Amino acid sequence: MKKTILYILPLIVLYSCSEKIDFDLNKEDNIRLVVEGYFTTEAKKHRIILTQTSSYFTNQIPKAEEGAKVEITDGTKVIQFIEIEPGIYETVSIDSGIVGYTYTLNIERSNGEKHTASSTITPVTPIDSITYNFNSFYGEYVLYLWAQESPGEGDYYQWDVYLDSALHNGSLENMVFSSDDFVDGAYIPGLELYYFAPEDLANDTSDVKVDMLSIPRNYYEFLIAASLETVWNGGPFDGPPANIKGNVDNGALGFFLASDISSYQFKLVK
Repeated sequence: MKKTILYILPLIVLYSCSEKIDFDLNKEDNIRLVVEGYFTTEAKKHRIILTQTSSYFTNQIPKAEEGAKVEITDGTKVIQFIEIEPGIYETVSIDSGIVGYTYTLNIERSNGEKHTASSTITPVTPIDSITYNFNSFYGEYVLYLWAQESPGEGDYYQWDVYLDSALHNGSLENMVFSSDDFVDGAYIPGLELYYFAPEDLANDTSDVKVDMLSIPRNYYEFLIAASLETVWNGGPFDGPPANIKGNVDNGALGFFLASDISSYQFKLVK
């Protein structure tokens, strides 16, 4: 009888301490704007992509943010955007940024909610060349970067790699970014930059373009934080997931980046 009472007592305690909790993660009044976009020194039509947050418990494509008013200003001129597809906004004309200028993105949603984000263009290190070879150990084609890094600590870089005009490392898992902590002011003599598997190359000769972008420290830290929450996450001691703070105000998520750019193009032959 004593043993029975001892077994039942913990069950009663556990049952009495349980309580159903409903998480209000993405109800209609909690949906937030997500901003993604670059504005660079390259003369072209630039894009800003606007979406909405989706529920943590569902694997669904984020809904496009339609009908917004989008513009960029440097304090003297205003660059207008038009919506060319749902949630995709493009500059009306060909524009380019200027090193040293600060650009502010202004967004007004269809419900009247307003958001801003600012980013300053810092100079990028020019690419001397990109070379490649087939590494039999990796079983992949390896790209190597040759460039003179500018003296002065605190430079941050991102490399976008295009294969036959398509961005090949657009996902966070494949993005390449770094600080100049270990190469400040030094010549970079063939740094392993990126890898192509043979099956990535649909043609015997493929066009490859590498863009090197100057990025601010807060964007570098944003990428680190986003990686820790996603592609670098999954260990037994990881904390609960959380939204990553970007540079867009008024509760929006994401990042607006203004950047200098250096490009290098070549043909990769199998």
